[in-house]
Amino acid sequence: EIIGDGTGANLTINDGNLTIGTSGHGIDFSATGGPNSGSGTSELFDDYEEGTFTPNIQGTGSNNSKTYSQQKGKYTKIGNIVHCEFRIAWTNAAVDSGIAIVNGLPFVIDNATGLDTGAAIGSLACNNVNFVDGNQVTAAWEAANGQQYVYFLVTYDNGGWSNPGTGAFNNTGAIRGSVTYRVAS
Repeated sequence: EIIGDGTGANLTINDGNLTIGTSGHGIDFSATGGPNSGSGTSELFDDYEEGTFTPNIQGTGSNNSKTYSQQKGKYTKIGNIVHCEFRIAWTNAAVDSGIAIVNGLPFVIDNATGLDTGAAIGSLACNNVNFVDGNQVTAAWEAANGQQYVYFLVTYDNGGWSNPGTGAFNNTGAIRGSVTYRVAS
């Protein structure tokens, strides 16, 4: 049931959902105005979604068999921004090749962000992952633009940053992380 307040100013839904019946339509916020700096491209809220996904570890060059004890991922997508949280634990990690990644994100990362190598887009905690022994390390996730995976972005004490190879994945280990990124349109 939809009830107006008689003035045309408010609308109340006492029970049920407001369903937008066609793609590309939503709630229009154009009356709110644009940003103070830069330019806005849309003020239409046209997407919301929650769900799960199955993350995995692998290399960009090869992906060999692994045994997982946990592969859990949840996401919330609001407009063209998706926030993911995940937990992965493995044993018997066969050696892959290439750069170490977490794959299986629910949406492709935007390739038109204007960033040459991707952005640092999240946090992580690792158990039994080998970046470099004896060095203090700061790590985050780096967007792999146009892909459904993220790289480790590691900064070493008194050194530069890098994307570690698959040797970072010990035979057993675990990763907990979150990433927030703009999706491809």
